[in-house]
Amino acid sequence: MNDKAEMSAIPSEPMVAMTAGNWLREARQNQGLHLDALAAMLKVNPDKLQALEADRWQDLPDMTFARALAKAVCRALKVDAVPLMTLLPEMVELELDVSRRLNQPFRESGRHEVGFSLAALLRPVVWGPAMLLILAALVYVTPASWLQVGSKLADAADPATAAVQAAEPLSAASQAAQLQQLEGQLALQVKTSGASWIEIVDARGQTLLSSLLQPGDMQRVSGQPPLKLLVGNVAATEITLRGSIVDLSTQARDNVARLELN
Repeated sequence: MNDKAEMSAIPSEPMVAMTAGNWLREARQNQGLHLDALAAMLKVNPDKLQALEADRWQDLPDMTFARALAKAVCRALKVDAVPLMTLLPEMVELELDVSRRLNQPFRESGRHEVGFSLAALLRPVVWGPAMLLILAALVYVTPASWLQVGSKLADAADPATAAVQAAEPLSAASQAAQLQQLEGQLALQVKTSGASWIEIVDARGQTLLSSLLQPGDMQRVSGQPPLKLLVGNVAATEITLRGSIVDLSTQARDNVARLELN
């Protein structure tokens, strides 16, 4: 009697060891998802998923791809990927490659090393700092009087610098002229609470502003009056002239206003 009980307790078939492929296949089947449907969700070839569930790692590009695909499957099935990562084979390709390189015989090639050194010296990264150090040393040992003479000669040869030097005695007069010119200009402030296309052109035809302003933007422009304005979104635009808000509604048509300001 006891012998029969012991024999019945022995399983009829040996238990299959849980592998990464078995784990993924059971997780997919538990959710009633077909392999082709999962492949369509992940936009991957079904053969890759079949190889993954069958633990055929040699049919996959490498273990990095296998681990990335396994994590993607876990995200699609909304299951924890930590248990699966412990079942995946270790990534040993890099270690094997390093060991093969370490076992390679050492080669002495003096000519190759000399060529490499010369190529390295010709790189800008190497000779660039060296040139800067040489120039700094030349400047340090050059007399200060020579530098002053060279600076004056360079300024005399530069037309822009000569013009600035000639205009220095007239700086007060030029400032007065600039103030008079600014006094004749018209200044505006534009604020937008919504997206609005603003275009402003002065009397000389110069475009002062031509842009799509975003909510909360503020622009200040000034130009020769009269200023021609095009406002693309009157309801979301506020224009201030001489401290007062311009009434755009009287010039608006279909929420777009065209006006001149003096």
